[in-house]
Amino acid sequence: MVAFSMRKVPSREATEISHVLLCNVTQRVSFWFVVTDPSRNHTLPAVEVQSAIRNNKGLP
Repeated sequence: MVAFSMRKVPSREATEISHVLLCNVTQRVSFWFVVTDPSRNHTLPAVEVQSAIRNNKGLP
């Protein structure tokens, strides 16, 4: 869902599932994730990812 949401952002159309990294996964469904931008070799700001997900869900 995260990669799909990021693809709807015009400047992020090339986001692939492999760009979403799950971290600290536990058996209790606890984790955090980051979205990477391989063209610049860094992670995307959380605000940009949150905005893409909200827009995909139709939230303000």
